[in-house]
Amino acid sequence: LETVEQLLPQLIPTLLNNMVYSQEQRIDLEAQNELDMQEQGANRDGMKPVFHKTKTKHDGSHHAPSHDIDGDGEDDDDDDGDDFDDEDNEWNLRKYAGASLDSLANLYGAEPILPNLLPSLEHGLTSTDPWVQEASILALGAVAEGCREEMYAHMAKLYPYLMNLLATPETPEYLPQVKIICAWTASRYAGWAVDEVQTGAQGHLLATITE
Repeated sequence: LETVEQLLPQLIPTLLNNMVYSQEQRIDLEAQNELDMQEQGANRDGMKPVFHKTKTKHDGSHHAPSHDIDGDGEDDDDDDGDDFDDEDNEWNLRKYAGASLDSLANLYGAEPILPNLLPSLEHGLTSTDPWVQEASILALGAVAEGCREEMYAHMAKLYPYLMNLLATPETPEYLPQVKIICAWTASRYAGWAVDEVQTGAQGHLLATITE
């Protein structure tokens, strides 16, 4: 464990880079996005809802990682041979990187993880490249369990950021993947939002969430 902890300054940025969709995946997703936009234009139904499920086990001071580690709504531990016909269910570099960050956060906690993650995360969240932005939002959700209390300190700024992205109108240039991963990540920090609304600390938050 100590050996891996010493490697975290190099390992965490590498994991974050590998959470970005590959060029091949981007081409496939962009083609699918175009088809979806055409269908939505015909049906006027807007973005189809995506329902995310989380399995969380309690183990001492930290939570075991969620089995849906890339925000696609699939329980990644339930993948079997039949699922590999669906590319979304395949284990790939992105999913391995997300699962690894989730596991490291649960194993080591915030103290060694966040100093090595937050600078890259801040850079990625403000990136003009939507694929980098999407991967950074995924990373933000991946550490939600293992670094819960410490990340709550940043949520007054980050949760409205997620809500604003969710409220962004859909356009051909806008990646639906960003909105989907925002919804998943926001759900991982829903406890913070509920506490803030109940205590009145973020009185405007309820209106933002329900817009």
